Amino acid sequence: MFKGKLEKFILRRVVILFAVLAILTVFLFKDIYIFFGLLLGTGLSIFRFLSMAAVFSRLMPESAKPLKAQHGVFRYVLNQVITVLFLIIAIAVKFSLFAGMAVGIMTVPIVVMVNSITEFFKLSNNNFE
Repeated sequence: MFKGKLEKFILRRVVILFAVLAILTVFLFKDIYIFFGLLLGTGLSIFRFLSMAAVFSRLMPESAKPLKAQHGVFRYVLNQVITVLFLIIAIAVKFSLFAGMAVGIMTVPIVVMVNSITEFFKLSNNNFE
């Protein structure tokens, strides 16, 4: 499941970010729906990241094969549809669940962005440029 060094690196950082956000949520908001939304959103974000990593790892090494490209596009669109459905269900249940889920979905992009910024300014040397 977590084959590459980059996947493991990002997953560790996402877990740390989730823990920090969960602690802040419990102490500042005291709303269990925000916590569960954060948990579900983070899980969905990790699933989306691993799914796309699997698609790109199959597409990159070989020459462009139309069937693999179509499969990749299908999985990308399916990821988007699943995300939207989860968000619609969350907002129908309670807005605080939706808010937590929206923040949770953004955990992987936040980790990737922060890592990119620190790599650019030579604050870290993870070799994931």
